[in-house]
Amino acid sequence: MTALITPTEKSLAGDYMANLRASSRGETASTQFRVTVATSNVWGAWGIGIVGAALLFMVAAIARFGRR
Repeated sequence: MTALITPTEKSLAGDYMANLRASSRGETASTQFRVTVATSNVWGAWGIGIVGAALLFMVAAIARFGRR
């Protein structure tokens, strides 16, 4: 038996407990699994890029205009 667990698009990153129950021919079984939902690192990379671009802009402005 295979179970496919897919979180919704609005799921928050974190650890969740998944309760799975199966029954067949009068027999039943249940178990709990710890499931980790991870998010993409793309937004973090964008944030680092924006901060880096802002720092470069500030350094270039100081180099160009200096203290007056």
